[in-house]
Amino acid sequence: MDHRSYRRSSGAVASWLLVAAVSCTTEVDDGFGSFTGPGANSSPVGITTFEDSEGPDTAGTSRPGTGAGSADGTTGGPGGTASTGTDTGTTTAAEDCDPPCAMEEICMLGVCEPIDDSTTGPPACHDVPGNYESCLGPGGMVDISGCDDPGANCVTVGMPALAGACAVDPCMDECDCPFAPPTGNAPITCGPLTGGGDLCYLDCSAGQTCPDGMICFAEQACIWPSDLADGTPYGDCNNGDISVCGLEGSCLGDDAMTAGVCTNDCVNAASCPPSPGGTAFVSCEDITGEGDPECILNCQFGGSCPPGMICFGNLLCMWS
Repeated sequence: MDHRSYRRSSGAVASWLLVAAVSCTTEVDDGFGSFTGPGANSSPVGITTFEDSEGPDTAGTSRPGTGAGSADGTTGGPGGTASTGTDTGTTTAAEDCDPPCAMEEICMLGVCEPIDDSTTGPPACHDVPGNYESCLGPGGMVDISGCDDPGANCVTVGMPALAGACAVDPCMDECDCPFAPPTGNAPITCGPLTGGGDLCYLDCSAGQTCPDGMICFAEQACIWPSDLADGTPYGDCNNGDISVCGLEGSCLGDDAMTAGVCTNDCVNAASCPPSPGGTAFVSCEDITGEGDPECILNCQFGGSCPPGMICFGNLLCMWS
């Protein structure tokens, strides 16, 4: 029996990435990849810009048929009746601003005022573009076409991505975040999920239910698994990124990490993935001594390992 000690490294320990959909100027190493965010001069996502949509009157021009008003409020238009603006906060034709207001101004009692929260009111809570849909295509490639926001970013796990979700970034509070999906009860949260600035996500850290199809990754946030989420059973995590082990897998290796192999927790051999080849038998054993048995390919009794693997320590098949 081999007396070496073994340890496990999760294939996707709460290591979140934010992949920006715009050109980026910031990059901070987080130990798993990089955090990327909008460039310093790009418009912040989730901040609504109020454009002039009040029609011709808000630009300071009169409707056809109206003219300069007299002192008693009558106009030179047909019938000599007063012409009154129909939009809230606008004035009668007799009080139109001269010169006309600029595009982002409104005429208030003959004075041009800027259109801002004081004149139009703030947007309704959660009334912003975006959603929490998947932002990944085949092979874990980022695809924000379903994010309902041309400036959306993508929160991902692993590289290539094992899971991903559309993200509004940055946000000031929860009201800057889109409405939640109709299923699940994970609350909308604005916080530093990726270790960078605050962004919008669905928080499942207290055991809340994620929307249908999403999973609660690392007991933190709801996210959509990609087609790579299951990982490669007994895959080579020694010579490549440990994300090859998938969302639920771990990289089992010796203390010096001279060899490694993807593994999963198990209750018995029947709960483990089948062997990809060779005659070493599938076994469920507590190799690490941590109390949680792992799936291995046991070559202790002379069974051959799958091509490319070695019988490490005369015990289990691993990648060197």
